[in-house]
Amino acid sequence: MFIKAYIIHNNSKDRYLLRFNICEILKKNMIKYQMISQQEEVIVSSNNFANRLQFFYFCFMRFQFDLRHKMGKRKLKRIFLSFSHLAKLIFNFIFYTNKEISNSLRKIFIENEVTKKHIRAWKDFNSSPAEYIMVFEDDIVCKKSSNKILKKLIKSLKNDPIKNQYIDLAGGYPLKKVIPKNKIIKKSEKIIITDGIYTNTACGYLLSKELIKNWLNHLDKEKFNKNFPIDFLMNYLGDKIKLKLISKHFKDSIFLHGSFNGKVNSWQTVFNFKNTI
Repeated sequence: MFIKAYIIHNNSKDRYLLRFNICEILKKNMIKYQMISQQEEVIVSSNNFANRLQFFYFCFMRFQFDLRHKMGKRKLKRIFLSFSHLAKLIFNFIFYTNKEISNSLRKIFIENEVTKKHIRAWKDFNSSPAEYIMVFEDDIVCKKSSNKILKKLIKSLKNDPIKNQYIDLAGGYPLKKVIPKNKIIKKSEKIIITDGIYTNTACGYLLSKELIKNWLNHLDKEKFNKNFPIDFLMNYLGDKIKLKLISKHFKDSIFLHGSFNGKVNSWQTVFNFKNTI
């Protein structure tokens, strides 16, 4: 078995067809796949002040990490943006209603549960004979060209394997928002390759066993308890692991991230709050 795939979902009936479509493409490419859906119930405390403190802490720590990851040594800009974001959070801490804080915190907790599902997929893959893992969330949308391009990607991995790489499969954000210019080591009409791990979203990605094994070892040693969304976690682990790593982004992604292009209703839209993270 060369590749094993995992589909992360919450049994949403609205996304059944999306899951069916990605499964069909995986079958065509003789890729064994597994569904991962079970997660703990998300409960937000009734202690409003404690919720505000948690909200403030999670938002600030996530922003700080993302800033360090993307800004690197540009300390003055990091300091300016940190104070700017801190002022915004203090304003939100004081003036947001209890409902807005509760909804924001619930979103963070759901993201944490999704992260746990991705890690479960990594652990299952690590004990399998497969060499690469593909992970898809259930808002992934298959394009007419997806099967054809995926076949080419799999063939290229067999002919010229690069063990320590992250390959984004579904895009999401504009690449200029994701990739620092100074980290680009190759750019062509179709792809951008970066030095280090720079995820877009976690809607669809491919990783090698060597990388997953290193990441899981690090999580075990650190007794990991950081509350990161999965894309933040992959960036965090990429920074922590002392290996030569690369990321590959297709300018025209193999699949579409449906929640970004409006083809899929995101679960996040049920939370009526402003973007604070």
